[in-house]
Amino acid sequence: MFMLQFAHIFGEETLLSTTDFNVLLTFLSRDRNIILYDGKTVKFRDASDTTDRITEEDASIASLKATIARLTLQVSTLSEKIKELTGNAQKALANKNRILALSSLRLRKLAERNLQQRTDTLWQLEEVYSKVEQAASQVDIVRVMQASTGVLRQLNSQLGGVDKVEDIVEELRKEMDNVDELGGVINEAGPVIDETELDDELKELEDQEREAGEEKDAEETRKRLAELEKNQGVIKTPAARATDDDLEESIDKLSQMAIGDHPTARAKQSTKALAETIE
Repeated sequence: MFMLQFAHIFGEETLLSTTDFNVLLTFLSRDRNIILYDGKTVKFRDASDTTDRITEEDASIASLKATIARLTLQVSTLSEKIKELTGNAQKALANKNRILALSSLRLRKLAERNLQQRTDTLWQLEEVYSKVEQAASQVDIVRVMQASTGVLRQLNSQLGGVDKVEDIVEELRKEMDNVDELGGVINEAGPVIDETELDDELKELEDQEREAGEEKDAEETRKRLAELEKNQGVIKTPAARATDDDLEESIDKLSQMAIGDHPTARAKQSTKALAETIE
């Protein structure tokens, strides 16, 4: 079957001979260690395969697969032959050749009987092969389960059994409780923070920040006023100069106030005069 399947691997025009296959299979089995080959059976090796020879089971499976391949080819050939005989019978009837038509029908009936037998046999072999594959899979599964059981047994022996694990878990819980208790004691020994004092400090910081902002705004206002006065002083009109003189006179009067006078009234009068002068 292997030769039949790969005979035209290099193209339909190139046919590998028996010698070519023997050389190829010997190379793959001896030099590359990819397959197992005993002259009749070819088995591709996988990573889990530790055998170094073709077993009786391998030969039986290979024979079963080869038989299935031959029957499949025969079923296909018989199906084509039945179609051909049906066509021949139709042509014979069209040509009024009754004898040839009957002969074609007899041959078709024989081919149909053979096809039924081959199909039944093929179905049985396919079922057998399916069971073989299922059994092989079960063998692999059992082998893996057996190996896993050994690994689990070894790991469990390292743990020391259920009692030892329970003791370890109990000790772990005790140590975790000790950590929590120590943390509580440390937290109790820490300083107590007065929330009211924190609120007062926060308010003080806010007041300082607000005062700093107000001072900054006042400083910017003074700078703008000074700049404005500087720009206006460049082109003063006579009325502006007279206003400045009145301001200076009012300031002098305020500075020359006597101690015995009523400072509040005098201050109010001077302030009023100063305001009128500015206006």
